[in-house]
Order: sequence, then structure tokens, then C-alpha cells
Amino acid sequence: MIRVALAVACAIALLGASLPAIDDARTENAAATIETDIDRLDRAAAAVAAADRPRTDTPGERRAVVISLPDRTVQNAGVEAVRIGGASNRTVEYHPGGGRTQTAVLSAPVRPEGGGQIVLSSPGTHRLVLSPAADADGVLVALDSPD
Repeated sequence: MIRVALAVACAIALLGASLPAIDDARTENAAATIETDIDRLDRAAAAVAAADRPRTDTPGERRAVVISLPDRTVQNAGVEAVRIGGASNRTVEYHPGGGRTQTAVLSAPVRPEGGGQIVLSSPGTHRLVLSPAADADGVLVALDSPD
């Protein structure tokens, strides 16, 4: 009887010691998933900004990028929100579930249509369309979320 009680106590202690590591792995998995999509957004924005200067007579080059927000699962902590644009036209903020808000800097300035930010908060895929635009500072990439 004492052996069984000791075995159960050891099993509970091992489980308790491993839970923080499992939680960290879930958060890192969520961050890695969204960082891949942010890298794709960055490459597309840089390509649109470099390939075409905005003109009034043509729509210019457009690119579509899909951002996938993972759902919470046993292996993934999910992503609570992704914010694109805002005060700085070069930042993307994302908050993996259970982790801290992290910021990525884009190589090309991106301005959401209508100003402000695009906030993605529901799990699933979100399609973003990038097109060249101009403002007082030069060439920007206009970002639209048709979802």
C-alpha cells in the first residue's frame, strides 16, 4: 500500500514539474506559427513597395497574404490578437496565448485602408490584400482586409 501511495505521489510530482515546460512549448509553437505568416506579410509588402510606384491611372501591383491564427489546442496556445499598423506603419504586434505581446518590424511601411489598425482576433485564416499607395512620406503599401 505504501508503494502505491509513493508511486502516485511521484507521478503527481513529475506531472507538476513538467506542466510549465509544456505550457512554454505551446506558447512557442503559437509564436512560431504567427511569425511565419508575419514574415510572408513582410516579404509581400517589400515586394509591392519596390515593384511599383503608385500612379493614378493604373491600380498597380497587388498581393494577397493569408494570416492564420491558430486555435487553442493541446499542442498550441493559440494567438489572442494580431495588430497591424497603428502609430507606426511598420509594426505588427501579436499576443500568443499565455505569453507576452511581441512586436515585429516590417521592412516596408504598411497603412491599413482608412487608417488605424487592422486587428485580427478570431482563430482561422484572414486574407489581407496589399497594394501600392502614396502619402507625404513617399510610397506606402495600402493594406485591406476583405474578411
